[in-house]
Amino acid sequence: MRAVAAARVALVALVTAGLAGFAGVGQARASAIDLFGYGARGVSLMGAGAATSKGHAAVYYNAGALGLDHELTFSVGFQFATFDLTLNGEEFQARDAPALLIGFGVPLPFGGVLKDRFTLGLAFVLPQNSILIADIPAPTTPDFTVVGNRAQSVSIMGGLGIRIVDELGIGVSFLALSELDGGIDVAPNATGQLGSKVKSELVAAWSMHVGVVGKPVNTEEVTLTLAAAWRDMSDARFAYPMTVDLGEEFDLPVPRLDVSGIAQFDPMQISFDVALELRLWDDVDLMLAVGGLYKFWSAFENPIVYTAVPEGFPAQPLPNFHDTGAVRFGAESTFTVDKEFLLTPRLGVLWEMTPTPEQTGYHNYLDSDRVGVGVGFDFRWKWLRASLAGQFQFLLERTSTKDPALVEDDHPGFPSLTHSGAIYVFALELGVAL
Repeated sequence: MRAVAAARVALVALVTAGLAGFAGVGQARASAIDLFGYGARGVSLMGAGAATSKGHAAVYYNAGALGLDHELTFSVGFQFATFDLTLNGEEFQARDAPALLIGFGVPLPFGGVLKDRFTLGLAFVLPQNSILIADIPAPTTPDFTVVGNRAQSVSIMGGLGIRIVDELGIGVSFLALSELDGGIDVAPNATGQLGSKVKSELVAAWSMHVGVVGKPVNTEEVTLTLAAAWRDMSDARFAYPMTVDLGEEFDLPVPRLDVSGIAQFDPMQISFDVALELRLWDDVDLMLAVGGLYKFWSAFENPIVYTAVPEGFPAQPLPNFHDTGAVRFGAESTFTVDKEFLLTPRLGVLWEMTPTPEQTGYHNYLDSDRVGVGVGFDFRWKWLRASLAGQFQFLLERTSTKDPALVEDDHPGFPSLTHSGAIYVFALELGVAL
């Protein structure tokens, strides 16, 4: 009897350790599109093309622009991001982020007063390594919480744009992130032997986006475009509870173990963008754009939730992230080589604040302000398009010094953490516009 009881306890410990290992393999991140942008044009302009986005790109940047776009578009692309991060002078490992991009823009063929008023858009970001990776280390483990391994979740977007009047469009779109739900149940089976049932299910976590785009000035020589958008918070959570029933032969209560937290997180955002398009010469156009973002990072929760802790165990401190701002600039010039061939070089610049406070206490959530530069080229021949883009983001060096009154000297971040890094993104996109 003692041997059976010992075996059962060992099994419970083994399963519990395995589940704890599942919870401890990584980090909570936000989506690739929030970090890098969507599509080759968005990557090269560092997101500054929101006011002038079209087709599937407008689904993400500003769904109101869909209502002013009446081309039938399709594109497929590939995006690759790699991280070069350092912590205390040593390389910090982070997964590369390759992803397939697919997008559609479809004007609805209504007639009469509804003609050219409704356009549907669909966009997909499909990581090549996974559907969802929930990397959640212990909160004390030094980790690049905002940028490291963020781009590991499928993103599916769909939107509808409506042209209210000739120069005003509004739209709404939805973003779905994959979310993990499941659990482990340990209990005796029909023969009295302990067995386990494992359940894993991917479900969708939805968020909404609303945008408006207007053109108060629109002539052959000058076009001024104003855009505003609101994007709801999107978070892909995971919940993996474990229940253990040892049966009547070994009456030992085992508390329920809940492993839960946030695998992906994009904060609620408000954006404002202005674009000025100029006809310089008969064969040269210029677009200049500037935009601002306000991100509500203060809603960010700890990536992993403490559950089933011993009585008197101190509660995990709040992350105390703060709201942030970002400014983006972009320029593109279109050269008409001949009537059927257009060449468009692009340039973008980004500055974005970090939401993380200095890590003086329990947590080691690392991040710093980011500056970025993007470049790209678009080639259009008749109805065919090809776009190339590259992006570089630099994480400014930052040092956090631990407060000895808050942590012990054996804390992983003691006495200080110095970190910096870079992100390199490359994108290729092929498409048609009819």
